[in-house]
Amino acid sequence: MRAVWVSLALLAMFAVAILGLKWYVERDTEPTLGLEELAQPEFIKTHPEKTRRAARELLNQAIGARVSGEEADESFQSACRLASGIEQHLDDPSVNEACRFYGLLDQSGAGTKRDADRLTDESEAAYRSGKRSDASELALRALGLYNEIGDRWGELRVVHLLANIHWVSGEMDEAIAQYNRLLDGAKEVGDRNREAAAVNNLARIEEWRGNIREAESGYRRVGELGRRHGLARIR
Repeated sequence: MRAVWVSLALLAMFAVAILGLKWYVERDTEPTLGLEELAQPEFIKTHPEKTRRAARELLNQAIGARVSGEEADESFQSACRLASGIEQHLDDPSVNEACRFYGLLDQSGAGTKRDADRLTDESEAAYRSGKRSDASELALRALGLYNEIGDRWGELRVVHLLANIHWVSGEMDEAIAQYNRLLDGAKEVGDRNREAAAVNNLARIEEWRGNIREAESGYRRVGELGRRHGLARIR
């Protein structure tokens, strides 16, 4: 009997390994799409997260070129073209507005954004490592730089991170305040992902506090946002 269970376990492990390998190969060999394919309305509607990710990558490349003193106008135009499709077909104007804003930054402003992004990346890494004090300090430094250049999208990224830090630290009142700040800011710039994340996490806090009706209302709202704007993952 034990031999049978061992055999079944080995077969299950083998199946998982094969499935995992198949997933990896499919992901690894997925063809790289050009801007023309990415900007097609049907592709944007059926692959919303992939389109958003591609737009952000194009935008980061353009900002990098501006920091280096290279000609970046064409790169910004490509990013904004894709961002415009996202706004039109997913009712998500945040990437397009960000594209216009970053396109107006001079070399110094783009450099400040890059410094702020680096600090935010370091803060997120510290947060994942459980170094919450370091994460909070780095996030606040990044927030100051984003404020300096008026980067509202960068600010929202940091506010989201600070809210999470307060939450895992058990500082619920501070977490709620930051999530509400995130919610208000996300609505103002049309950032559907962060709007849904704020609503979702506020609902989770309500559930943790035993306020089931308020939590259910929040979760329903998250579902509506996800269906309306093609949001694949909320956290």
